[in-house]
Amino acid sequence: MSARMIPAIRIYYGDTSWILPVAIIVIAIAAVLWLMARQREARDKQARRDAAAHGHDTGGFQQDHAAQSRDASAVEAPRAEAPVADARVLAWTELHDPNTTPERLALIAAEYPEFARQIAVHPNVYPQLLVWARQTKQGEHS
Repeated sequence: MSARMIPAIRIYYGDTSWILPVAIIVIAIAAVLWLMARQREARDKQARRDAAAHGHDTGGFQQDHAAQSRDASAVEAPRAEAPVADARVLAWTELHDPNTTPERLALIAAEYPEFARQIAVHPNVYPQLLVWARQTKQGEHS
């Protein structure tokens, strides 16, 4: 009975002589990729060390992150608000975005009345803001 099963298995699976070479190739590729990753990690680590030695902020995750998080001085200070020119440009950009909310349009109108013409043509402008925009004399973007 076993003599009859062997030919049946061989017919079902076919020739299995390809399995070993393919396994060797897969293992070789995995080993090469692993080595490449290790080399890249070593280069990145050395680059971070060099940058830190020259006083540059590397922005990477520190190994002693847990110790730093316990230290109150390691907490970053909040960033300063954008300069006025950047806030103005951002507001002007938002006026060209059809998804800007009516509430944000009102805030922009309060901060930058010179944007009245653009506010008036925005699709989300509400009636009272539209009346204000039409009445204002400062209706030009400068």
